[in-house]
Amino acid sequence: MTGKKLVYRERHRIVIKNYYINLLVVVAMSFGLSVLGIMLSDVVDMQNILRYVYSPLLFLFNMLPLTLLMLLIYHISSRHWAAFGFGGGVYIIAHIVNRFMMELREEPFTPADILLGTEAAAVVRISELPFDRLTIASLVFWIVFSVLLFIFVRSDRLKWHVRIAGAVAVIALFALAYVGIYKKSKLYDSFEVRGSIYSRVNLFRSRGFMYSFMVRTGAYRSIKPEDYDKDLAVQELSKYSEPGWPVSGGKKPHIIAVMGEAFYDIDRIPGIEFNEGYDPLLNFNRIREKAYHGRIVTSVFGGGTANTEFSFLTGHSMPVMPELSSPYSYYIRHDTFSLARALEKQGYATMAFHPGESWFYNRVNVYKFFGFDSIYFKKDMDLESAEINFGYVSDPDTAEFTIEKFREQLAREPDRPFFQFVVNIDNHGPYSKNDMGYPQILKKTEKMDESTYNMLNNYMYGLMRCDKAIGWLADTIMEMEEPVVFVYFSDHLPYLGEGDIGYKVLGFDI
Repeated sequence: MTGKKLVYRERHRIVIKNYYINLLVVVAMSFGLSVLGIMLSDVVDMQNILRYVYSPLLFLFNMLPLTLLMLLIYHISSRHWAAFGFGGGVYIIAHIVNRFMMELREEPFTPADILLGTEAAAVVRISELPFDRLTIASLVFWIVFSVLLFIFVRSDRLKWHVRIAGAVAVIALFALAYVGIYKKSKLYDSFEVRGSIYSRVNLFRSRGFMYSFMVRTGAYRSIKPEDYDKDLAVQELSKYSEPGWPVSGGKKPHIIAVMGEAFYDIDRIPGIEFNEGYDPLLNFNRIREKAYHGRIVTSVFGGGTANTEFSFLTGHSMPVMPELSSPYSYYIRHDTFSLARALEKQGYATMAFHPGESWFYNRVNVYKFFGFDSIYFKKDMDLESAEINFGYVSDPDTAEFTIEKFREQLAREPDRPFFQFVVNIDNHGPYSKNDMGYPQILKKTEKMDESTYNMLNNYMYGLMRCDKAIGWLADTIMEMEEPVVFVYFSDHLPYLGEGDIGYKVLGFDI
């Protein structure tokens, strides 16, 4: 007696009739895609692969959303190619976007970035994206394998009651997984992180992109404190009025506040040495001797520039917000009280300038909501004459544009004080591990291999460019007859390699 074949060949096709075998095929495809996702989101080495071997639960949490998505598409379409083509396509593209963002911004791809996706796509050309062999091979694999499944593999079309029941079951499983796994921040935090826990890149690389992305889907929601009562909060707040700062007499000073990208007075590391004739902080140290100075503590590491910017301009502290949330992307959606508005009430004209794209961190809208009178971005500069380093406008050009706008404002309203907020981006990472032909600024030690030394030296060359701009800006201000308060601070420490290898070879415990 011969039973009904579960799998058989029909001309050039493989036909799978058994429902459960079809489900296993979908699960197997999601497993393979998950392995590819690990390679796309991280440096491909055995240590990273073993991370998931030693912690299979971590691999499962990264694989589960993809598996459920592909099973849902399979139940709707009854086709393997659709499950792989659409579900796998979303998965691969999301991982590639994450890879691009970590390379270009030292920031992972989060749900907040989806809100800005169309704006970013409008200005970023495909030719500017850092495609490499792995990303191209992944896209080719996705397309080719989808076509092969379409041509050579077929399953019987599911009956409607099976489709509906299967889809409902998958959705129910996803809801349970979301509540039981992806909303549990303590579970997420229980997995080990290689490197600083304050680096988003480290978090996403150590715990996986998909798991981290899913956990972040709820990160934009403010956490309600225990025993919170909205009516009581309104009642308490009604006792307070907006601060009425007294208007001081005399001529008010202009204010130029500059936030430097990954600026770090690296010479404070004990034992660090530079080669003869090089001091990457020459101007900074010269100015510091004659200025008020100190140290700030930021809530981000190696990235998250906009969060430090948000705290400076609003006075709000990031630790009271959901972990790794992005205020510029999620919260600033209407007029918001800020340093610009406070100074405006003191009679100041206000200006914000970021020498990057206007959509970056939604600044084009955020600066308006903060109440800045004038807003400038990269597009407002003379880019033909500007120096561009790896896509970023140089700090000297940013400084010159700042002074140019300062003088224009002074010519328009000579008796009105002026507040300028400026963000530098010249020394933005990641820092190449290749020899870029720069002078050898850092003295090499035995602990530094070639790639680590190159990364550190490339960072310090950028630091030296930044220092040059600080010196020119400070000297230009000192030559003015106008009273000017010059404020300079950094957004975060630089990201110096996976596992903080750059800091380790310098002997600095961050």
